[in-house]
Amino acid sequence: MNTSETLGKLAKNGRTWIFLISAALLIGIAFTFFSNIIIYLIIAFIISMIGKPMVHFLENKLRIPSTWSCLITMFTFAAVFVGFVWLAIPLISAQINTFQQIDFSALSKDLAIVLNRFQDYLWTYGLMPKDHTLEQSIANGIQHVVSSIHFEAVFSNVVSALSNLFIGIFSVIFVTFFFLKDQSLFHNILMLLIPEQYEKQAENIIKNSQKLLSRYFVGLLTEIGSMMILLSTTMWALGVNNALLLGFMGGLLNIIPYLGPVIGATLASILAYMAALTGGFSPDLIWVVVKVLIAFSACNLFDNFVIQPIVYSKSVFAHPLEIFLVIMMAGSIAGVRGMIFAIPVYTLARIIAKEFFKHSKLVNKLTQRM
Repeated sequence: MNTSETLGKLAKNGRTWIFLISAALLIGIAFTFFSNIIIYLIIAFIISMIGKPMVHFLENKLRIPSTWSCLITMFTFAAVFVGFVWLAIPLISAQINTFQQIDFSALSKDLAIVLNRFQDYLWTYGLMPKDHTLEQSIANGIQHVVSSIHFEAVFSNVVSALSNLFIGIFSVIFVTFFFLKDQSLFHNILMLLIPEQYEKQAENIIKNSQKLLSRYFVGLLTEIGSMMILLSTTMWALGVNNALLLGFMGGLLNIIPYLGPVIGATLASILAYMAALTGGFSPDLIWVVVKVLIAFSACNLFDNFVIQPIVYSKSVFAHPLEIFLVIMMAGSIAGVRGMIFAIPVYTLARIIAKEFFKHSKLVNKLTQRM
């Protein structure tokens, strides 16, 4: 390779880096000032990708007009959501009724005995001054928490959150309809922002990202549904009360990789233990928690070794260890939100890198299965 070819290649790579860095900066600025609008667009785009196969089936196989195909698809999604809510409300009501059956007077007496024993232990070993009691410490703690809550601010935040929620739902529904009706709309919006010399790469990126991300989100919904069924069935078999509600909750929290099952197991253990208190306090109630933890551990082992490799490896063509490291790094940078969006963002980054850095050894290794 002569000098002119080398300089030309360096100049091309330099322009590519400038374009990518500029695009990243513009996206960051857009998120800073228009984060809600961009989030609505992203959610609508994700829903449209999930609904696209159904729209194609209705249009091509059943010969239903495009507008009606989109409306049927959206009504189907709405029906599924309403079905989940309709199923969850009786379960939540049953859980509340279970709590109402707890004999709190008897429970307080049983707990007082346990607290007195624990208090004697703390006094004996000098872990708490003898002029203090656990009851006094707990009461002071509750009073401190309550006094620190600004109820006016809480009410204002709740009203604001509900307003934003309704606006967000309407915006997502409105945009999703047009994304479903005109499959090229999102594509055309992006292409308006791409310089002419990068249009070919952008076309490939959009095409590949739509294909891989739609497969990923469909696979993710499949994983969540599978975990709901597995958890509910396992806890029911172990004799845990209200297993269906706990399983639904645990499966839904599975949307948070690795951390979600821990949160789900903790919440399910607390709810199951409280439900078991209807029969009175007993040290043996700890076995209820053990059953819940066994169910979550067994089901999540199955998820980690069977379901997730199928969802992640087959949908985005990435090694499970690679996915694990990406999720951990995203979590350390952006917390739970980073863990949720780690795989889609990483998949998009690999697609972009494959188009712009084909000669990189690292990029070829990371994208060889794509």
